[in-house]
Amino acid sequence: ASGSHTAHGVRATSRTMAAVAASLALWRPRGSRSRHGSSRHRHLPKASSGRTENPPKPKPAEVFLACVPLVGLEAVGAALGDAYPNQLEHVMVLVRRFDRAESGEETSTVECYDFLPVDPLAPATAAAMLSGGEVAGDLRVRALRGVPSRRCWKVGTYVPSDVRTTRAIGESESTSTSSSRPDAHAAARAFHRRYPSRLCLRPDRKNTCVEHAEALAEHLTGNAVRYDELIRTPPIATRGG
Repeated sequence: ASGSHTAHGVRATSRTMAAVAASLALWRPRGSRSRHGSSRHRHLPKASSGRTENPPKPKPAEVFLACVPLVGLEAVGAALGDAYPNQLEHVMVLVRRFDRAESGEETSTVECYDFLPVDPLAPATAAAMLSGGEVAGDLRVRALRGVPSRRCWKVGTYVPSDVRTTRAIGESESTSTSSSRPDAHAAARAFHRRYPSRLCLRPDRKNTCVEHAEALAEHLTGNAVRYDELIRTPPIATRGG
């Protein structure tokens, strides 16, 4: 009788402990870990946004020096082709800036920066310049569909002046405080706002499309660009790497 009573007590105790365990299981907070496993949500895959966390940066902007016939002589240039005289060329700077679209595709925009008389076809303009006088100039900015393959040289890539200064004194470029991406078009437009807008052929104060193009190309790249030396080399748009 004593053994039967003991067995009955053990079974009652077991039932009580099972009921307590079941009650605890019902009240366990959702998402909490059990002793033998992790949360029910632990292995759910994260939703993908479809975008790359760190897309590759666009290439640095490219700077070109290009030549075309003077205004009014386009037909002569087309007829003479490579025989057209260099002395009658109009010199320009082209900037091709690369951008990265949200899709990751690389795009580019080309702008032309040049300097010419406000009224280049007026007889008074030619008379004033040939006599050593000055005429009002037009610092133009135009969008182009691309970089021409003829009479065009790549002279370098855009390097902001503050980066060139950092390199010159041997400091790390990573210490720069600017978080915005350098904009070659903005730098060229800022140069235009400061550039003297009077054209002159006099040797002691010469200021023509050539001097403008050389100064702007050097401002953007840090490279000394000389038109008279450049035109002796093959006119390849990819020159300069």
